[in-house]
Amino acid sequence: MFVLVLLFHVIISITVLAITFISFDSVKSNSKILNNIAAGYVFLGILLAGTGIYIGGGQTLKAYYYISIVTQVIILVFSLLLNRMSKRAGGSKPISICSLSLVTISIINSSFFFYI
Repeated sequence: MFVLVLLFHVIISITVLAITFISFDSVKSNSKILNNIAAGYVFLGILLAGTGIYIGGGQTLKAYYYISIVTQVIILVFSLLLNRMSKRAGGSKPISICSLSLVTISIINSSFFFYI
């Protein structure tokens, strides 16, 4: 059971890291504020992923682990779609804002998962 719980923590940490890096790549804006927010989210994602792997040592597997993984995978798919749209359309402010919103939801979801 311990290995399965640790595996869930590692999977969530990797998806949070992937979401932050993908959205950093999709934020292509002339606005310096959006670029700085994206860079801050990447830093926060790295910290959260490292912390999640470090504290990922619970003994029981709870139902919200599954909910968190499904949510992270859905956010990852949306983030990949926004990245693809960003590559086709170029630097678009609405795509950048949507991408940063997805990262915010992902970070809130994983923070709940790690610290509760």
